[in-house]
Amino acid sequence: VAVTASEGPPPVAAAADEIVPPLIPTSAFAAQGNFRDAILSPDGNTIAIQMELAGQPTIVLFDAETRKPIQRFGMGEKVGLEWFSWASNDRLLVGLSKSGDYFGTEALFTRLYVADRTTNEFRFIGNKSSILTGDDVIYAAPDGSHVLLNMQATPYETPSVFRFDLDKSRQGKQVEKPRADIWNYFADSAGVV
Repeated sequence: VAVTASEGPPPVAAAADEIVPPLIPTSAFAAQGNFRDAILSPDGNTIAIQMELAGQPTIVLFDAETRKPIQRFGMGEKVGLEWFSWASNDRLLVGLSKSGDYFGTEALFTRLYVADRTTNEFRFIGNKSSILTGDDVIYAAPDGSHVLLNMQATPYETPSVFRFDLDKSRQGKQVEKPRADIWNYFADSAGVV
């Protein structure tokens, strides 16, 4: 039997004793899943997954072998989880955002945090200032000891590069001073700006 493209394949008849399952509603495929952005740790032993739990963005860590949850870090209700990345096997870098007033205009502020598996702490990394972008990581040391951030020290100057130790987190050391008309810095795989 020849089948033309306009006719399609011939219908397949179900056997009399065969049970045909009901159609799955389209809404089952259209709903957004609870899991997003799975990232494997550098050693391959842990999977970090973004989830929504109790109305707040949460990063849940799963054992890669057993697939069982082993730890979680909640972000809070009024923040957005922009991104996350492994800094080492025991530390995750997390970029969070929140709306706020910026000189009379509503703007989105971003900040960097570290989720530390060994201490179970979720710590702020950066300067407490009125800058907009505080999560522009240009380098993360493979051992998870420090990061380099491209950020403004104040809203009135161009960005510079700060080094923040992930243990201390509060005091950054400026490693590249601001330069006129330079808004983005980059670092190579060795952390050279």
